[in-house]
Amino acid sequence: MNLVLLPLFAVLTGNDYINLPVLETFFSKVNLPVGNASHGGRRRHTRIHGLLNWLSRFADVEEAMENVLNQLRVKDRDSVRQLLYSAMEEYSLHDAENLEQYFQRGFYISPTAVKLNLPEWVQLALARGELSPLLSDALVLRRVFLHAQVEDIKKSSAHLITKPVRKLIYALLLNISQDMAKRSKELRVQEFERLETNVRRSMVEISSDDISEGFSLSNLPQLPLETRLKLLLRGLDVKMKAVEVVPPPYRLILAIVCYWSRRADPKVKQHHIKALIMGMVCGEAGSAQNKPGKKMFLFSTNDFYYNFRARLSVPSPAPPESGFTGCPVVYEHEEALASLCEQIKRMRTEGAQPRRLILEDVHILCQWQCCLQVFIYFNQLLSTPLPEPDITRSCAHTNPRTGSCRVHRMQGQDFNGELYSGSLVYHMTQKLKASSSAEDFFVSCPWLEKLYRDCIHAVMCTVPRDHFQNRTRGPSGKSKKKGKVGKKGVNPQGADVLENQPQCDFSNRFAGLLLED
Repeated sequence: MNLVLLPLFAVLTGNDYINLPVLETFFSKVNLPVGNASHGGRRRHTRIHGLLNWLSRFADVEEAMENVLNQLRVKDRDSVRQLLYSAMEEYSLHDAENLEQYFQRGFYISPTAVKLNLPEWVQLALARGELSPLLSDALVLRRVFLHAQVEDIKKSSAHLITKPVRKLIYALLLNISQDMAKRSKELRVQEFERLETNVRRSMVEISSDDISEGFSLSNLPQLPLETRLKLLLRGLDVKMKAVEVVPPPYRLILAIVCYWSRRADPKVKQHHIKALIMGMVCGEAGSAQNKPGKKMFLFSTNDFYYNFRARLSVPSPAPPESGFTGCPVVYEHEEALASLCEQIKRMRTEGAQPRRLILEDVHILCQWQCCLQVFIYFNQLLSTPLPEPDITRSCAHTNPRTGSCRVHRMQGQDFNGELYSGSLVYHMTQKLKASSSAEDFFVSCPWLEKLYRDCIHAVMCTVPRDHFQNRTRGPSGKSKKKGKVGKKGVNPQGADVLENQPQCDFSNRFAGLLLED
């Protein structure tokens, strides 16, 4: 196929910036060559293979474009042509010069990465697709699309909660070398996010004050573990001592829960925290049930003891970290675990039933997903100073390039030890509101009950004592608020430079988020 057709191939295949339903009409009508059988019959792989072969018939972009548009309705052709050409401008054929050696030898040098003078380890990560979209887009394009979820459109975007850590991430990414902050007076990343049912564009400005002395993208992997951990904890605004009481695989997750519980708006209630941790422990139960042999290991640190399932198949694995001691213990409550997993499956089924959603709860959980996603990316950027949880069993958002296949799974899949299931946690939230006895869900499995209680204890120790107290009410019945009311239009979260006019077009991707009351 002619290389000049690669941008057209890319936009027809679909990505973050273009995903037109009308193109399904094209694929349904065009007679694509049959894909290679080696792809195992997967529909997407077959489509890609067939589209490459179909485009190879044409000599240039104009000829191929006309053949694409001929498959569409006449009234749609002009608008689709304009959108396709606009999307193709995102691609540079200069970057495709080394594609042949990449497919033949597995080696690729990005001209853009070289032009930006990116460190070798970053170039290698980009070529292998190991950097998350948030990191790669901010680094290369200097712009990021913050995908909306099914949230309360009358409130600020759920991504607002992670703005401080995103700014820290951008500062690390754009400070490519230690002297860059001195040479660059102003560094910016453009963000696109939801504003009600439209798209808002804002500029996040990075000043030299935001760049910590001694930190740069070039030397990031060489920094001592203690230094990288300190930087991660700085973003999380939590002390390591607060999460050391739980097993290492849970420390990052609980630190993120601590961040979310203090910063979410509307304010997180106790039942939200309990439901979220109950969902995580349910995932642990599912993973334990599916683990062959169901071997457990008794880990201890200080006065905390855990029957924590073995993640290694060897008879006596080494302790995951100094401070924990372990010895193999055969799980004695297999029937109780099986019964519990059946209850979890029933709750998942109930949670997946259509219902009228409470928008406040939905919006709070959306903010949790934003925190989970961004802090996992931050941890990866710092070469995982905290052990990364088993996020391969879940997914995050519906769009693949947002990390969706790695952080969260909502519905439509069998229970198999998920880190987070939105429908399950939402359902548990409602049950906890109705009755505190719902918290006794794990009493039949003592090791899960202990894990749940200690996770709750770790989080609650980081939350101010009066955090969950209702505001006092005066004689008039109105809640008293401290401080004076600020001027209208002041943004308490920070000073972004905003393009106040929403970025609207006929394909507004947020219009469908409006939920009926």
